[in-house]
Amino acid sequence: MKKAAARASARRPKRMRVPAHATEDGQIRLPTIARDATDRSRSAGELCASDERRRLALEAASMGVWELDLSTHRVTWSGTTASDRDAPGRVNGTEDTFFAATHVDDREAVRRAIEHAITERQDLAIVFRTVGSRGETRWIECRGRVSGDAADPSTARIVGVSTDVTERKLLEAQLRQAQKMEAIGQLAGGVAHDFNNLLTAILGYAKFAADGLAPDDQRRCDVDEVIKAAQRATSLTRQLLAFSRKQVLRSTLVDLNQLVTGVCEMLRRLIGEHITLDVVSAPHLARVLADAGQLEQVVINLAVNARDAMDQGGRLTLETANVHLDATSGLPDQTVVPGWYVMLAVVDTGVGMDAHTKRHLFEPFFTTKERGKGTGLGLATVYGIVKQSDGYIWAESEPGQGSAFRVYLPRAGSHVELDAPAVESDSPFNGSETVLLVEDEAGVRRLARRILEDAGYRVLDAASGQDALSIFAGNRGSIDLLVTDVLMPGLSGPDLFLRVAVDDPGLKVVYISGYATEAMARQFGLDRSRPYIQKPFTANQLVSTVRSVLDDRYLPGPVSRPA
Repeated sequence: MKKAAARASARRPKRMRVPAHATEDGQIRLPTIARDATDRSRSAGELCASDERRRLALEAASMGVWELDLSTHRVTWSGTTASDRDAPGRVNGTEDTFFAATHVDDREAVRRAIEHAITERQDLAIVFRTVGSRGETRWIECRGRVSGDAADPSTARIVGVSTDVTERKLLEAQLRQAQKMEAIGQLAGGVAHDFNNLLTAILGYAKFAADGLAPDDQRRCDVDEVIKAAQRATSLTRQLLAFSRKQVLRSTLVDLNQLVTGVCEMLRRLIGEHITLDVVSAPHLARVLADAGQLEQVVINLAVNARDAMDQGGRLTLETANVHLDATSGLPDQTVVPGWYVMLAVVDTGVGMDAHTKRHLFEPFFTTKERGKGTGLGLATVYGIVKQSDGYIWAESEPGQGSAFRVYLPRAGSHVELDAPAVESDSPFNGSETVLLVEDEAGVRRLARRILEDAGYRVLDAASGQDALSIFAGNRGSIDLLVTDVLMPGLSGPDLFLRVAVDDPGLKVVYISGYATEAMARQFGLDRSRPYIQKPFTANQLVSTVRSVLDDRYLPGPVSRPA
């Protein structure tokens, strides 16, 4: 035991001081004093391990520790948010170097926050931007506590932690942008809905007026101009509905390679000879489930936007590819659903865009063109079509370096439900059945009643769902068809149909609205297989739909989605 203890003692670290001195006989003697340093060595090791754990934790959390000493005006940062922003470490500096690394627009706010914390002896909490030596901007959140002599502010110091919140700030900005676009979309859709009511009456009554005039009558020419203007206005409302994702889409399986090839000749005429058009088609490109006509509109609008950015000529490239998107794809849209997509890229060598333009790019009526040279709806329409097709779009651009718009559409699954083709019929649209017409907009209601009565139908009309219930109760069993607006004050069209169908399960219905079937389905749980007419409608559209429903010949055309 004594030998083992001696061996263990020999291995223990010791601190020794050895003063040497000479004896009278000339020998050198070394009297020694040994002190056991085991505990001190162990404490030092534990302290180093603790410091390492703290360093790793701070780095993992993108945090750092900082201290501002007002007596010396020195600032010390450590951790991954050190003021040089270049690498983890410890940086010593002064207040001047600290504020030099602070974004110029945030310096005054940071200075006031520090002064307030010191004078009021309150904790510091502030978020500000810093600029690194390579020009990169980061968002930093600082929290600190004041210490020192309260009677002498010059002795105060603030010690705290800093957190890199750049990613959080980016996510917040994306959320605000998404909320803004959604709000603008709701506004645009509501405006388009109201205008569609007005345009329905304008177009309908103008057509009645035109039909009552001889072809060579000058008044007929005047009315025709009214009709043309109303039709142009209809086109604008459809673009607003496209942006708000409330337009009608007829989905089919689309090969983007074929679609791009099909519009190339038209695009060459559209962009002019001073711009070279290149097409890069991916082999074995998957198909997408979308409205082919609307996708053509996307290509055309993006090409026109590129053309306008290349007044002096340039190159326009259309490219397709199969791509897989996930959380690691580095895409700005954080809500992207992981999976396989078909990409359509429209790239130009034009003047490019600054940050302000990119922020407002897809907003309706935003344009950088001269007054009278653009509606500001082209890219808004593209945005709405892509979003309604469950896709994503974003732009990459820098001033003087051209622009690249990339559209990603979900690859169609193996089992998809396609829209049923429209059925043409040579049978007359006239009839003698009784129709209950419900429409809160008086002009539209009078127009629809006149159209149906001119076709021979007996029409009972109501201005609200409640009025319709009373009329139905007084004509129980004699009403063959309910034609109703979807969105009405009080009782909506779908709710009205559910009420009357309890007493007459065989009653048929036709819905009318300024919104698309898909939008109504989302808002009201509307069965998309139900007959549906979108405003503004023509007399022929109304009577043909009514006749096909009464004859059980109506084939629904649901807006389909990838399986």
